[in-house]
Amino acid sequence: MNRPVHRIEWVAFFILLIGHAVAAWTSFGYHHPDEHYQILEWANHFLGLNRDASTLPWEYAAQIRPWFQPLLHAGWMKLLITFGIYEPFTAATLVQGIYGALNVWLLVKIWRFLRERYDLAPHGSLAIALLWFLPYIHVRTSSENLAGILLSWGLLGMLQSRSAFRNGLFFGFAFLARYQIALGLAGLGLALVVRARGVRKAHFALLGGFLVPLALGVLLDRIGYGNWVLSPYLYFKVNLLDGVAARYNPYPWWMYFEWILQLNPLVSIPLFLGTLGFFKNAKEEDGWVLSPFVWSFFILHCLITNKEYRFLFPVMNWVPFMALVHFQNFSIKMSRPAWWIPFAIVNLPAFAISTLHGASMRTLGAPFLAHRNLDPALPVVAARDYRGQPPYYTFADHPLTVFGSPEELGRSLEKPGPTQVLLDGKADDPAYERIRMTLEKRSCHLRDSVVPEWLGKIILKTPAGRSLPRIEWHYCP
Repeated sequence: MNRPVHRIEWVAFFILLIGHAVAAWTSFGYHHPDEHYQILEWANHFLGLNRDASTLPWEYAAQIRPWFQPLLHAGWMKLLITFGIYEPFTAATLVQGIYGALNVWLLVKIWRFLRERYDLAPHGSLAIALLWFLPYIHVRTSSENLAGILLSWGLLGMLQSRSAFRNGLFFGFAFLARYQIALGLAGLGLALVVRARGVRKAHFALLGGFLVPLALGVLLDRIGYGNWVLSPYLYFKVNLLDGVAARYNPYPWWMYFEWILQLNPLVSIPLFLGTLGFFKNAKEEDGWVLSPFVWSFFILHCLITNKEYRFLFPVMNWVPFMALVHFQNFSIKMSRPAWWIPFAIVNLPAFAISTLHGASMRTLGAPFLAHRNLDPALPVVAARDYRGQPPYYTFADHPLTVFGSPEELGRSLEKPGPTQVLLDGKADDPAYERIRMTLEKRSCHLRDSVVPEWLGKIILKTPAGRSLPRIEWHYCP
């Protein structure tokens, strides 16, 4: 019988909701270019909003990416176009909210199941809700995020003894979203066969469910690419057999361990150790499902040359719960609220920053501000304080003059007439303050910023925060 919901659990639920809603609203841009150029831009191309295929990344010509997720986004965009309300930034924000809501729903379902199974104390839900990275990764329009959602439903279904065919369907769609899910499925499949001491009927049902999305994926790729192609095979051939993946972000096998030590170690180290402890102490059926998948996924990623910590995002819905189960049930020293409440508090500064400052402000922040503030009747000048690199962005049918020094900007602003100024740079560059002073002398005023002004004043007081990109839109009368 399910126990009543404790008030702390309600507080945790509202923190999850608010945190994910705020992250969806502020998280314009992307964590990695693939999130935009291999998902949203493919959908954009499919709908004919961008007919030039040469602007898409090389994976399009190589036909190694699945069309499953881009077509999901294309369907969403087509719906908005049909109702005459399509606008790129609004569409992206809404779909980020959908991803976030699905993840919140999942976290609640996982909590309710494990709470009863392991008699978890209510304060554990607060520690989960305040984990600093969850809202940020949960609103990404990335293949890692969608794969993590679908994977989580499959793993939860296995723990709940749901239909093997149903669970296979979720695993199959997770694979369509991100082929690297196979690294974890390999470990899970092996563990199931070892535990059962042979191949059983349920295993065939699980495999049958997995194959259905694969067949659908072949059809979706035919629709997207315009010809029949087996993209999972091409992905494996190009990236592993031909060695293309090894050219990108080549790191030694231990690099993920280094990142664990770097990324808020007061949080990441307990999570890692707790996941190890779960492997040893969990109930047998849980240990044969979660641990083989998570550790196979992690270890095989360590052996692949191409490494980025985003590759581990698909399992991050489970790692906090595995650690929580271990510490509350099997580690006497860590089982009391006196430990987990400080753990939650340690997350607060990182939670606020990662939720509020958005993703890649450098690349999409400027077009976002231009979309909200651009006056077509006025010229735009861009003051850039990082070595005069060419801009990552252009404004359609509108001239953009780029200046690399405060002196050049000051001479330009001496000309009569109002001007719009895009200030794009990092706050810890000495030229940044000189450009700000130049704008103040010209009586320019801040109209908009990717980081809200009140938050910028707080963040920029800290040494770590000063490395944040500052992209601002000024009006000079």
